[in-house]
Amino acid sequence: MKNCTSPTKAQNRIFKLSKIAFARLNILCAIFLITFFASNKSFSQPLKPGQTVVTSFDPVNPLYNSVKVMDLRNKPPFVVGGNFWAPATFAGADWNQSKMGNVFGITLDDQNPPNIYVSRSTVYCGTPDTLVGLIYKIDRLAWSVTNYIVKNPVAGPPLINVNSIPNTGPGLGNLCFDNWHQQIFTTNHEDGKIYRIKTVGAVGNVLSVYDPFTIDAGTNSGFVARGERVWGIGVFGTSSTDVRVYYSRWVNDRFIAAANSPNEIWSVALDNTGDYVSGSARLEITMPVLSTQVYSNPVSDIEFSQKGTMLIGERTMFGDMGPCVADGYWAHQSRILEFPRTNLGFYNSNVFNFHRVGISASPWNGFNSAGGVDYDYGIADSLLNTYSQCDSMIAGTGDYLYNKPLFGLIYGVQFSARNAAGSPNKSHYIDLNGIAGTGDKNSPGDIDVYRRDSCSSPVTGDLYIKDCTGDVGIEPDVNCSNIMWASPDIWVCKSNSSCTVQENPEYNTPTSGLHNYVRVTVRNKSTTTTSSGGVLSLQWSKASTALSWGKPWDGSVTTPVDPMGGLIGTQYIPAIAPNGSTILTFTWDPPNPANYLSNFNGDKGHFCLLARIETSAIAPYGMTTAETTDLFANVKNNKKIAWKNVEVYDRYSDSGIAFYVGNSGPAAIKKFEFADPTGGSLFNYWNVSIKLENTLYQKWVAGGKQGFNITELSDSTIEVTGIGSYITNLNLPANSIFKMNIKTVRNFNSDSVSNPDYNIDVIQHDVSLNRIDGGNRFNLKPNCVLNLKLFIEGFYYSGKMVPDTVSVTLRNSTSPFAVVDSAKSLLDASGNGTFNFKNASNGVGYYIDVKHRNAVETWSRTPQHFTSSLMNYDFTTSANKAYGNNMILTGGVYSIFSGDVNQDQVIDAADLSQVENDAIIGFIGYVNTDVNGDDFVDANDLSIVDNNSSSGI
Repeated sequence: MKNCTSPTKAQNRIFKLSKIAFARLNILCAIFLITFFASNKSFSQPLKPGQTVVTSFDPVNPLYNSVKVMDLRNKPPFVVGGNFWAPATFAGADWNQSKMGNVFGITLDDQNPPNIYVSRSTVYCGTPDTLVGLIYKIDRLAWSVTNYIVKNPVAGPPLINVNSIPNTGPGLGNLCFDNWHQQIFTTNHEDGKIYRIKTVGAVGNVLSVYDPFTIDAGTNSGFVARGERVWGIGVFGTSSTDVRVYYSRWVNDRFIAAANSPNEIWSVALDNTGDYVSGSARLEITMPVLSTQVYSNPVSDIEFSQKGTMLIGERTMFGDMGPCVADGYWAHQSRILEFPRTNLGFYNSNVFNFHRVGISASPWNGFNSAGGVDYDYGIADSLLNTYSQCDSMIAGTGDYLYNKPLFGLIYGVQFSARNAAGSPNKSHYIDLNGIAGTGDKNSPGDIDVYRRDSCSSPVTGDLYIKDCTGDVGIEPDVNCSNIMWASPDIWVCKSNSSCTVQENPEYNTPTSGLHNYVRVTVRNKSTTTTSSGGVLSLQWSKASTALSWGKPWDGSVTTPVDPMGGLIGTQYIPAIAPNGSTILTFTWDPPNPANYLSNFNGDKGHFCLLARIETSAIAPYGMTTAETTDLFANVKNNKKIAWKNVEVYDRYSDSGIAFYVGNSGPAAIKKFEFADPTGGSLFNYWNVSIKLENTLYQKWVAGGKQGFNITELSDSTIEVTGIGSYITNLNLPANSIFKMNIKTVRNFNSDSVSNPDYNIDVIQHDVSLNRIDGGNRFNLKPNCVLNLKLFIEGFYYSGKMVPDTVSVTLRNSTSPFAVVDSAKSLLDASGNGTFNFKNASNGVGYYIDVKHRNAVETWSRTPQHFTSSLMNYDFTTSANKAYGNNMILTGGVYSIFSGDVNQDQVIDAADLSQVENDAIIGFIGYVNTDVNGDDFVDANDLSIVDNNSSSGI
């Protein structure tokens, strides 16, 4: 016989609940003037777009309204630090716990106005009650409550064509409405099954049951085991023949925190009758673990934007049902995440946006989701009866959302701008029980916003992104010489400072905390201010001259390397002044270059970016010309699309840099042009060669080796010799990919050091169709060259120096003087050496840090900078050329001190001992203890070290 609780435990529980009630009464009396009560009155029924249904729980008050409607229209302005908002809140006469019990899940049907459905649950805390209802229907007009699905108190198996679901106590997970087939789906925490329900008369009727994991009869009572347990559920479709049900698999939580057993989101397809398609189940998302843990908490709510972005809310669970204790201890470990949908209808577990919930201070870090989440309008105005800017806001339930001075803690609903990622500066905080200051941990439940139809309103004004500097938003673009992949309005910054020029994107390890930041300028060419709205999306791909739309930008291409592209993010566009602009910033973490090593020579900056302004939620998404697979034509014909090749070919490279060319369509004749985009004299100053992969070379051979201003070298390599160079007549098969390798060597005989950077475009033409497919732009930067003059004390005698190698490190001019670049070179007999730096920039101050195998490390006195990629520095003319005057006069010139044999930056007895030992042995050769460079360790070396040691160098 199974006992629910002993008399002692029951008495303790009553005592605990009494203390909670007494504490709440005192708080209520103390802050009566600053509380806001939920009214039980009906109000201006029925439900209106922008109003919101929310569930919650109170452990001591049976008359507490477990279902409420909040009027989240007519939003107040955002304020810095967050806004405590008390919107009008309403409830029907029977919307309380004594009539409905603990309810969590919510869904709205597509009636106008909608009926509301809520489901019984025990995920808050407490023991199961004796009520019959399992899913309640709240009438769309009268707001009366009826039992829609009742509880069969006997454990399974499930029955078909009945008005009940077997459930002995755990309750249901969540609900969703399928508007394509006019039916409801719900998840059952007792048997791990999904129930499909349609209305028959006034109640629900179970039409079919789906068991997504281990098939079983479902006859065990109580919560089904983790791994079989399903909770959050949602439906998304693009047509009646393309509908899937998405459901979460509860594997892990705070109580069962097992590594390598992640929570998941799966889906199953529906046929044209709305029933499950056998064998169509697939894993959609493996949930990322919490940043400081080995687990995540289960997904309790799944919603979708109009474009199919999946919005999920996690709820922290510690066991199946938590005890109703005053302070609760199983919160603050759950998130709200968005997973963008690819053009092919898939989701990527590693591509998501994190929406902070609640305070961001340690230890919670914005992980305060209570499990309910939904999209909302940016504008929902009861005075003007309008609703627009669909999906621009996110509403979510949460614990410890806000700490308002004079008001206290806020537990309930957070309502934030979607593009602000939960920032308090763009958030409103609402206390669910109307009593600010009470710690209502684990009491918030689910939330559903009443959203109708396609609510993307047209954006006034005239938005565009420049394809080139001279672009003024004409369609098709006639001002950019057919170079559509060099938008100045898209650029990468390696820090989140306000950089204004393109920087080389870098790969950063996930634990580094470092990112790249992509900035996109959106312009308004109209003489009137644009309305806020419209979405700016940003996607990346591995660079190729044969890019098409939407592959590989949609993340669906996984060869030759996975991934070859994907979504970086989406943002809503604010209002823009007449002839004005705004800059939107995206965080970007390029893939690990090691993944591309064999195909791209380890290049980590060789990517393309595509920015698209969408002002409608349906095709053609506000574009003047509907998009096709021809990316080049899409960009040229639509001012709302811009393309940027962001690979930076940094300086001279022995191996060159590889990139892809090919054919994304049917078999065709291709031509590859190599051009200076300025029409200038690039080829006078740089030697440019192109190596074709062997199969591509054979295509060129088969076409008769046709070309212009090119010379064939050995080993499938072609030298580009002048303006207008190209190779042509390459017959490339359908959907083929080939590799080229570009190598450039600066011609110092014809090019002075002051020569500026150059660009070279590789342009792919479709000869058959007489059009441009696309291209790549390579930035050719000369090395920054340091001409250094330096003498080393022990190596300098008789007016000249024994040549030896030194290393020079360039350091930032401010603490902590981080290393920027380093190089090695041989100092000749006159002390001269040339050092080439790949990562330095003109006009930036750097300390010159010199190291030699047995000399004291020495820095320049002040930071120095490159001008036109050149810097000259002479340490030998004065002691004050070194930081701290740390030099010695030797034979009329200044030298750096010799004798730091062990390189600990001081010359002392340890160095002296090493030299003395080697001198006794008579060491010969290139060793650190040879302080004067004669390849022999003897008394002369010992004397130098002894003198400098005695002087305290």
